[in-house]
Amino acid sequence: MTDPESDSVASPAAESAAGEVDDDLVTAADVETLNRVVVDRAAAFARFGGVALVVVGAIGLAAWAWLMYRFQDQITGPLTYGEGGGPGPSLADRLDAAAGQTVVLVLSVAVIGLGLLVRLVAEYTRVRVGVSLTGYEEGDRFPPESDEEES
Repeated sequence: MTDPESDSVASPAAESAAGEVDDDLVTAADVETLNRVVVDRAAAFARFGGVALVVVGAIGLAAWAWLMYRFQDQITGPLTYGEGGGPGPSLADRLDAAAGQTVVLVLSVAVIGLGLLVRLVAEYTRVRVGVSLTGYEEGDRFPPESDEEES
């Protein structure tokens, strides 16, 4: 729409044909606000996903510890060093039994690391869109220090 008298282009939120301002039109500020809200919600969802990955990794670590206990329990007898040191399995035999389950340990640690990385990226994303991670907003006052710390 151009105004014939000024040759300027009217904004989309300008007056309608009846001369009233149309509040139903989406402005650039509306789009920016909606984008921030959507990114913040996606980052919050990713935070929960990161926590879930850390929990799964912790369960994997517990499973690995249980497997190691069960493997060592199945290998009965006192620990011996070297060849022919006694009736029980040698240290090498025990390490061989444990080495087969290191994949569970490595994957569990990797899942925990991935979960922490997802949380870090999600928190960074929330900060970039202007969300406070601490709950403090601009203009808030810090709470007064309590007297309990001085005693």
